[in-house]
Amino acid sequence: TNLNGWELMIFLGFNAAISVRISNELGAGRPRAAKFSILVVVISALIIGIFFFALVLALRNMFALPFTTSPEVATAVSLLALIFAFTLLLNSVQPGIWTGMVSGVGLQTIILLIITLKTNWRKEACLSFLLSFFVNYTLSDYSVLFHISEQNKLTDRITVHLMILYTGIVSKF
Repeated sequence: TNLNGWELMIFLGFNAAISVRISNELGAGRPRAAKFSILVVVISALIIGIFFFALVLALRNMFALPFTTSPEVATAVSLLALIFAFTLLLNSVQPGIWTGMVSGVGLQTIILLIITLKTNWRKEACLSFLLSFFVNYTLSDYSVLFHISEQNKLTDRITVHLMILYTGIVSKF
């Protein structure tokens, strides 16, 4: 919407201005002034975000009127305007990059934890044992070996011996 674009332009202007201001302060060797500049711009952005939040909440029932005469559409836009108002407020201080980074690292940790817990470590130990003794191997040989050991439900020790025997036979051909 245009209101979102207007608000975005205001905050992009703040972004450019504060980047220059902080660079100048740090270049002049004044870190306290740079920290104060950050505090000022964050508070200013929050005040502007609160202003636009209140503006959208106050006008939420009138957003759709210039574009439609349907009461159903106007009601739906009114409900969505509430979400839009909260989006403007939360976006005013620009926490998006931090939220994105934290959620990305969190998702990566969860996926790696699932992979770690679901891995058959006995099978991986057998494979690493084989790979430590036999350098010349093909991937298809080992996939056949794992298929054979899982089909017959052999114990780990017998599986390792059969895999070594099978690898020795296959490597002779």
